[in-house]
Amino acid sequence: MSARLISVFFNNRGEIIDCNPEAVRAFGFSSKSELRTALAENPENYFFEASPNSAEISLFKQVEMVFSDGDREFEAEIAAKDRRIPVSVIMKRIIFEDTTCVIAYMIDLSDLKQANLKILRHTQLFEAVNNVATTLLKNKQQDMSRVLQRSLKILGETVNADQVSIWRNYINEEGKLCGMRLPAWVQDSSIGDDKPGAIVDYATYLPSWDNTDHAPHRTDINRP
Repeated sequence: MSARLISVFFNNRGEIIDCNPEAVRAFGFSSKSELRTALAENPENYFFEASPNSAEISLFKQVEMVFSDGDREFEAEIAAKDRRIPVSVIMKRIIFEDTTCVIAYMIDLSDLKQANLKILRHTQLFEAVNNVATTLLKNKQQDMSRVLQRSLKILGETVNADQVSIWRNYINEEGKLCGMRLPAWVQDSSIGDDKPGAIVDYATYLPSWDNTDHAPHRTDINRP
């Protein structure tokens, strides 16, 4: 997983002297001249410091601070035309052709943020499954209905689901494979049905579930 590098070069008036092609693409433009014009006219619309403890600071305000302090490192967001891109930013004050300038390097953190989110999600699910297993093992058989509801609630809240159900496969009188809904947990009972009994005909609602082109190594695990 490689992160793209965005670089932008500013003169002592805060104007963009040059940038690499990744900068043009990241900000959502087709040329360097478009990027220069847009950032010169509305700089506050395109770049924000991503700090929960401070107000958002525009790109050129950051450049002004680097001219004063010499360097800055922080996380920020580039406001592209269709989304915000998280970036790690390093800004340095340098001398270029006897003129003080600022070079800004920005590393796209999108893939890293997504990877971290997936890891967090997997960790949460793993913890939820452990909690469910502990809940099931600790309780008596006569309390199974209540325990099952509690287990489904744990899983539902972990993945932020509206409802969680258990389905049992069976063959109906027509020889079709169906699923019957067993106990369910519903986040808001006023907008959902928490009662069991619903039946799904897989061939009707999931016509490609038994397609061997999609599942070349399918076994009887999907059969009752």
